[in-house]
This record gives sequence, structure tokens and C-alpha cells, in this order.
Amino acid sequence: VIHDLSGVKSPQTIEGHKGGVSSVTFHPTDSLLASVGFDEKLKIWSLKDGILKSSYNIRGDYITTPIQFNVAGQYLIQKTSSDYFELFDLTKSKSKKIKIKDGLDYKFARNGQILIFQTRKGFLTYDAVSLKEIAKFDIQGTQDFDVQGNTIAVLTDKEVILFDLNFSEKTSSSTN
Repeated sequence: VIHDLSGVKSPQTIEGHKGGVSSVTFHPTDSLLASVGFDEKLKIWSLKDGILKSSYNIRGDYITTPIQFNVAGQYLIQKTSSDYFELFDLTKSKSKKIKIKDGLDYKFARNGQILIFQTRKGFLTYDAVSLKEIAKFDIQGTQDFDVQGNTIAVLTDKEVILFDLNFSEKTSSSTN
């Protein structure tokens, strides 16, 4: 059920998953909602009329993990198992599995054209279109990361490290 918090519209119910929904995300530019259900389906819904626009089969042990669009809304990604992520190209109605050993988290960067994966050993960056690895960074003790503009902030157990998107280290500061 989708509620309009302004109180102008009545709640909208979108139904179609069997067994419940595990993750949802809004499209960044269109009136669309993506959902993943325990029925192992990724579904894209129109928020204007509640109509199902597309559906994809997904498989994996991690179907309850969050899904994320890139900023242009062309790609959607989800972690599907301990070593695999699935990248959906919504313009081509295709998906590709990406093997990332010990992958923990993921984010899009630079207009959604770069994927950054956090692993137990550091970070990997991939071109979202070709899925070719761009760079690898061995950073021990990573706890979290975020991307803003052209900067990647990496929190380790000892410091915060900032990189620019050409991946040269900029600065670091102690977290103590």
C-alpha cells in the first residue's frame, strides 16, 4: 500500500508478488517503483496507475537485500548471493550476474556509469555498461563507504579515506 503523506490522494495498493515483498525503491526520474518479492521476481510498477511494466526472474539466497537504481534509472542492482550481484539493464530488459568474491555492499557513482563494490579486502570499481573492472583497492578494515559527486569516502576501523573518481587518494583523517 502506498500512502500519499500530503493527504491529497487515497492510498494506492499495488499487488502482484506471491509471499510478500522484501525490497522496494523509487525510480529516480520516472513515476515508477521497483519491488523484489519472496517469489523471486523483480517487478517494475507504474505509480500513476499501478500497472506492472516489467518483471524479471531473480535467483539467489540474498533476495531480501536492498535494490538500487542508478541516477539515470537505466540500471538496477541487487546482491543475490555471497559472491554475486545482478545488474538489470532496464532499457534492454536484460540482466547480468557479476561475480564479486566476498562482496558486501554496492553503490553507483559518476552518473550511474561506475559501480563500486565493497568487499572484505577493500573495493572494486566496474564500468556499469561493459562490466569491466576499472580498479581494485586493498583497504583492510573497511566498515562503510559513500559516494558524493566525484568523491568516495571510505570509513575504516582507524580512519576516513577520501578518493576522487580517478581513484587517486586525496586525504585521510583519524576517526579517534
